[in-house]
Amino acid sequence: MATPAASRTAATPDAAPPPTTRPPRNTPRRTSASPWILPAPNLTLAQKFDTAFRSQGGNDQFVLAPPIGDDGHSLFRHVSAWSDTVDAFLTAHQLNPLPEPLPEIKPPDIPPPPGLSENGQHAFESYLLLGPHKAFATSAHSFGLAVAQINIDDARHKALENCRHNAGNNEECVVVSVDNIAVHP
Repeated sequence: MATPAASRTAATPDAAPPPTTRPPRNTPRRTSASPWILPAPNLTLAQKFDTAFRSQGGNDQFVLAPPIGDDGHSLFRHVSAWSDTVDAFLTAHQLNPLPEPLPEIKPPDIPPPPGLSENGQHAFESYLLLGPHKAFATSAHSFGLAVAQINIDDARHKALENCRHNAGNNEECVVVSVDNIAVHP
């Protein structure tokens, strides 16, 4: 005996699919478009993603951004490198860009740990701007950070691991900040 729900949705040879039938969630919409702005260090991988996306009906505008940093992961923080491309894309698709850019994000007024090099001070400032579940560790001559971890324990562990790696495993590392709160060893 069929349940009421099963009998309502049972297919017959000439029955149309129920009106709520939709393509699977991961099926790309053929009418949507998106800009893909990727930095030069990731070119080969980016082209593979682009090809795969298009082969499944995706519609994109592939833009090779100028190289920023060692690996390009800080591209999103360099608004001037991508804002004109995004504004043009939004305008072309009748989406209204903001009349003026949002204000520059400022880090909280938290002093960096003592003894950091100039590079370490820049890293600490970036750390302050990034999302939760993060930690910053230092040693006598090095530092390490971790952001966007599953929890703060993972962030602490990864920051220490990165600090030890950067210090060549020759110096003791300690966590000095967790989620922008100073930690005293």
